[in-house]
Amino acid sequence: MTNTTTINPKTKKLVTWLLIGAAISVSAVACGMHSRHPSDKMVRRMALAHVEDLMDDIHADDAQRAQFDALAEGIVNDALAMKKAHKADEKTLLASLQSGTIDREALHTQLENHLDKAEDFLSRSLDKVLDAYESLRPDQKKIILDKLAEHMENN
Repeated sequence: MTNTTTINPKTKKLVTWLLIGAAISVSAVACGMHSRHPSDKMVRRMALAHVEDLMDDIHADDAQRAQFDALAEGIVNDALAMKKAHKADEKTLLASLQSGTIDREALHTQLENHLDKAEDFLSRSLDKVLDAYESLRPDQKKIILDKLAEHMENN
């Protein structure tokens, strides 16, 4: 589907950071409810269960379910790849701190690279989600907007 909507860069950045906050919130809940560091399998199961719940809430048809399932799988796969990269970054940070000689410039570069990757992931994910959202019927969009407003009000 071609994206015909132009989004103000500031709005896109705000939504991207809202998605980061949502991802952190979901991760925090998952860690608190299940274990300190949920397994990839658990993260996948929880994320896909949330998508299924949403599809039930909006009374999605089979084609919409297939579209959103594929979208969710892709985003989860990308997120888990980022999680793996993050673990590698943590090891680099720990090794640097243990070495006794801290290369601040290298660590700042590593942080900037990590943030760039995260922003790229979230931006791509946002575009995919917006494309899927645009394909919904008005009544389905209203349900999602109501849920989003409630979530923002309660968090």
